[in-house]
Amino acid sequence: MDSFYKELTEEEYENVGKYNFDHPDAMDWPLIKDTFFRLCNREDVEIPNYNYQTCKRDTPGIKIKCTDLILFEGIFALVEAQMRDIMDLKIFVHSDDDIRLLRRLRRDVIHRGRTIEGVIKSYNRFVKSSYDEYIKPTMKHADIIIPRGAENDIAIQFVTENLINRLKDRGVIMPTPGTITDIIRQKLQFPVLDETLHHFSKFKSQIRVYDKGQTGEEETNEFLSILEKIMIRMIYNVDNDMLALHFNYLSDSLLKLFKHFNPSFDHHGETWQFLNLDDRFWRLGSRSFMDALEQLQMENIEHLCIYLPEFTSKNQQSIENFLELMKILRHFDGHHSIQEIHILSFFMGSSLPQALMDLPNFSSIYFYTLSLSNELCKYPCFIEDHSKHLNGDEDITLESKLEAFKLKGNLNPVMCYKTFFKQIIVKQIESIDSINENGHNN
Repeated sequence: MDSFYKELTEEEYENVGKYNFDHPDAMDWPLIKDTFFRLCNREDVEIPNYNYQTCKRDTPGIKIKCTDLILFEGIFALVEAQMRDIMDLKIFVHSDDDIRLLRRLRRDVIHRGRTIEGVIKSYNRFVKSSYDEYIKPTMKHADIIIPRGAENDIAIQFVTENLINRLKDRGVIMPTPGTITDIIRQKLQFPVLDETLHHFSKFKSQIRVYDKGQTGEEETNEFLSILEKIMIRMIYNVDNDMLALHFNYLSDSLLKLFKHFNPSFDHHGETWQFLNLDDRFWRLGSRSFMDALEQLQMENIEHLCIYLPEFTSKNQQSIENFLELMKILRHFDGHHSIQEIHILSFFMGSSLPQALMDLPNFSSIYFYTLSLSNELCKYPCFIEDHSKHLNGDEDITLESKLEAFKLKGNLNPVMCYKTFFKQIIVKQIESIDSINENGHNN
């Protein structure tokens, strides 16, 4: 809620020491309510970027994407009855007076540029009386009262488990089975290959998957069975020491699928070339795309191949990066002879093909994926953005404690890129060895 303080007038700012920030009237309630209810209606919002030193709102604001879990935090969080009525869980964190004063001193002096004398004066003049009059009475509306705040590990664990169970009940995250044996026996809650997407008229000829009619029923069924087991293990973070083998299998299977539809593929030749992008390139954007394209032999290339571990989310930034890459390619027109673009991904939904559908060269873009399902968007991704969740992160917010995010922390997208491109080199060497064994020298 601290983002929603009202901006001070010049006169109020000149007498800021007399302004009571701990009174409900200091908050911009119309904006708070509008933002709160829009989030509850699953809309993305922008909240103010409040500057505590100038007591003004800086631009731009802070964009917040709607999620399945909304944490509304602040000293006046339980003041408004209309907002309380739609909260699933209301928590009041109670601390002793001296602890509250120490925390305020640390926060206001370090982060808000206040003096120790000013903070103590404000505390005695406004904070204590406002707490007794406006904040403490809201304790009666709380479902849970947590004494000692962040030091109360038992209460935090209880709240965390309660939230996880609520998310499971609503189908946001999958319930965790009891044992590894239970996990291995689990079935995915969604199809590995969604036939409705595969046969969607606008994609039918361009999305290539393991298909019984193309690769044979027995081989396809065996592959899908193994893939499902790997996906389940990745969802539940089982067999971490097997991740390298999993990625090897996924890479080998994706290349096999790609070669099935492109028997003339020759990575050693100049007409087929992979764009050397990795997780870092996708984050950096257009400048890195230009650098990667300049490394290619553009005058000879006919088939441009692009690999990314997955594209299952509705991440607008990822889509915009891809459109930016396509735009840059068009600027190279006249300097290359690219006839087809091939996009390879382990896991894919329909968001990427749909985003590229309006491009004039869409008919020459082909997609290869092992799992095709929009249902993947409902779960934390297998690979995409894992490094942002918990691995090495100092964030200790309640969200970071969710088991669903803990499970994903160690899946490193860098490993996927290394494994995939290593497989290409291995296949290339195997191909050369095979030629040499047959008595043909390069």
